[in-house]
Amino acid sequence: MEEEIGPDEIVGLHLSSIKKLVNESPQENLSKLLLKSLNLLVEVMVAYGLSYREYHEAKIQHQQLEKELQIAKKIQTSLLPRQLPQIAGMDLGARMIPAKEVGGDYYNLLAFEEDKLGVWIGDVSGKSIPAAMLISMLKYALQAFTFKKEMYSEPEKLVTQLNNLIVKDINPEYFITLFYTYIDIKRGEFFFTAAGHDPVIHFRRDRMRCDELRTDGVVLGVLEDYVYEQKKGICAAGDILVFYTDGVTEARDTSGNQFGLSRLKAMVSKNADLTAQDLVDRLINHVLNHSQMKFFDDITLVVVKMK
Repeated sequence: MEEEIGPDEIVGLHLSSIKKLVNESPQENLSKLLLKSLNLLVEVMVAYGLSYREYHEAKIQHQQLEKELQIAKKIQTSLLPRQLPQIAGMDLGARMIPAKEVGGDYYNLLAFEEDKLGVWIGDVSGKSIPAAMLISMLKYALQAFTFKKEMYSEPEKLVTQLNNLIVKDINPEYFITLFYTYIDIKRGEFFFTAAGHDPVIHFRRDRMRCDELRTDGVVLGVLEDYVYEQKKGICAAGDILVFYTDGVTEARDTSGNQFGLSRLKAMVSKNADLTAQDLVDRLINHVLNHSQMKFFDDITLVVVKMK
């Protein structure tokens, strides 16, 4: 609208037309032509006024939305860990790139004792401030449950209790996916539970292949008293666990082709000798190149590499 013709230009053009009418039209038809011209000017100016009002209202709404998105981004990033824990026998890496519209990705890594680690990754439905507030609720609810060893060391108990807490307060329009893993590096084992989240990739050095870690489980905030499933895995030196959100696998190229889980697994296997953080950065760069930097959901990756 700002680059289109303005009201002054419209009136100016109309006056030029009137002068032309006066100079060129027969005198007996002049009054009718002038009246018709004036009616046309009124119609044009009314239409212009209505269009300008709609444009102005849309501009205000856009500015308000941009402001909300900036607030939501600040909330979301403030809830992520400022630094990753240091645990003997593990190399850790993580990174999240928020989408322009702000999705609801969240991750955290907490050290339990000196050789145990808890890893969470989740995705909240919805966008902007409501999604950011749900992430906040998720973070502090998780922290409340990690004070007891019988909770953080048994993922199915933690996720089940977390769901019962969230389902009472969450808006029915929203839900949360979550994948929680408890790793005991000294014993060389880990336990995991998923609540509707994408499978974690387990690169096994001894077999030079990637397995998918899955459990049955509905998203959080939907069914009260739902009992989640827990599974156990074995890890050895050189093994890698890759946690991610669907913004990674569902990133699309210009032809609409998704990055996909198969491509992600292949890239993990190909770059398994990198450090954890370098692997995170390499994978994210491939996703960004695939989508040509045009992505509409958060892109989040967490890597745990066993030394």
